[in-house]
Amino acid sequence: MINKVSDLADYDRNMTVGEVIEQFKKERPHICPKCNGTGEVYNDVDENYDLCGPHSSSGYIKCDICSGHGRTIDKYVPVYKLIGYKTGVETPIYETD
Repeated sequence: MINKVSDLADYDRNMTVGEVIEQFKKERPHICPKCNGTGEVYNDVDENYDLCGPHSSSGYIKCDICSGHGRTIDKYVPVYKLIGYKTGVETPIYETD
């Protein structure tokens, strides 16, 4: 995702906004599966420790898969792990890693 003017430094000054977006999509052809193209993910609780002790923060942080771009060069797919079985459910229950 192009968020600030400095992100445009790699593009030709004579390009239109549409051309810059198309070039960006060619360079990073895949939408990030973790943030769904937004470049940000919601951080529920992040335990941070400083001199005053632990504190929690929540909010949106930069996606670690696409580095905040919203798109990736390589195609990423979620990896699932089996977390158990449930009565009455024909398929196992998986958790995204």
